[in-house]
Amino acid sequence: MRISVIIPAYNAGRTLGETLDSVLGQAFTGGIEIIVADDGSTDDTAAIARRYAAECSKRPDITLKYLYGENAGVSAARNRGLENASGEFVVFLDADDRYAPGALEAFCAALEATGADVAVGRLKVFGDVEEAFNPYADALAGESRIDCFDKRLLWNFLIGNKCYRRRPLAESGVSFRPLRYAEDGAFFMEYVYTFPVVTGAAGSCYEYRRMSFEQGASVSQSVDARLAADFIASMSAIRAAAEAALARREASCGREAYLQEIVYKSDFVLVNQFYRLLWRADENCLALVKTIHESLQEEMTPETAARWRAANSDLPDLIFDKKEIAARPLVSVILACAPGPRAAETAVSIFRQSMPLFELLIPAGYLAEGVIPPPFDRCKNIVPVEGKPFLREARKKAKSKRKVVISKPLRADSRMLRYLLRLKVPGPVKDAFFSPMFKLLAFMLRLRGRAG
Repeated sequence: MRISVIIPAYNAGRTLGETLDSVLGQAFTGGIEIIVADDGSTDDTAAIARRYAAECSKRPDITLKYLYGENAGVSAARNRGLENASGEFVVFLDADDRYAPGALEAFCAALEATGADVAVGRLKVFGDVEEAFNPYADALAGESRIDCFDKRLLWNFLIGNKCYRRRPLAESGVSFRPLRYAEDGAFFMEYVYTFPVVTGAAGSCYEYRRMSFEQGASVSQSVDARLAADFIASMSAIRAAAEAALARREASCGREAYLQEIVYKSDFVLVNQFYRLLWRADENCLALVKTIHESLQEEMTPETAARWRAANSDLPDLIFDKKEIAARPLVSVILACAPGPRAAETAVSIFRQSMPLFELLIPAGYLAEGVIPPPFDRCKNIVPVEGKPFLREARKKAKSKRKVVISKPLRADSRMLRYLLRLKVPGPVKDAFFSPMFKLLAFMLRLRGRAG
């Protein structure tokens, strides 16, 4: 077979058919080997895979292997798929994502035309969100030759928009580490640091599914220390491999700048994917994030530190104590809409904000009525307000000058508070008009969503 498509799957019955259809619909010559590596699914994943295998058996150009294994994580499933692959080229496709038409042919054509070992394609987000292309992947896909120390590779960890020559990959000895976070980044970068020839494949596009508000299983899921530890382990492995590769390279000019990029990326993701979710993070997670964040900050040059501050200007200080956040919030959110399911959705959308330094003022009866769903009902930044009228009492009790009054249910985009705090508007103006600006931004984002 010309190419092997490895699909790790765990309880993927809802999306696996669409994923497989995107492979079967490819205009491709030379043969496709599909490998569904089931990681112990308990739903109808196996039945769907076997049904598609029967369909593929009627076609001379496509085969489908179904491999079942006990639940051991996505890395084990991908490694099992790679061990069973026989194609000249190999790609990895998650069971809820898909390939754009022509993606596989474009990958193979790029590798055959250049003799490269790895091709990087475009990357598009789709789903119940605004569709968007990843700018780093777009830029890399347009290159004919990509240096192994190109910093843009560090910002394009997703495994799906890459295609590998299978034999050099197997000979490198690189495999997926048993991690739950950034395992794809460690795999890709550790292979890159063995100095394969890397090229772009502008005609190939991987489509990455972003879950909607209702579909996202992670909306109320806890962010625990093990997840943060896995990310730290991944970035540590990348850094160690980079340092070893830089030592082997004859000309290591730019070494410090490259390693600073790894430090910056490590702390950038640590803050944006863990600290900013602190109302869903357990105390052990926050303690670990605090320790590593402070260590990474100490390693930054003044230039890197200034860049980090500019990227996180909505967070003048990182406060890790939840009681302290509740005592001095940057924003006071007053939830004044009528109790019910839509009020609960509104509350969840506030707790999903990527700027977590806020307090939420609610009518005293909301907690008893279940308006604030678990686990958020236990958050220390919730302020029940006694007395009537509620709005007057809530405004008096609010600790921040920057107040948002929500009188009608809405699903606040997770970036709204962050965006408004970063907005370059004089402080007194922002304080006085923060709530109207919030409502205007919500309206504009809603219109854009409808237009999309």
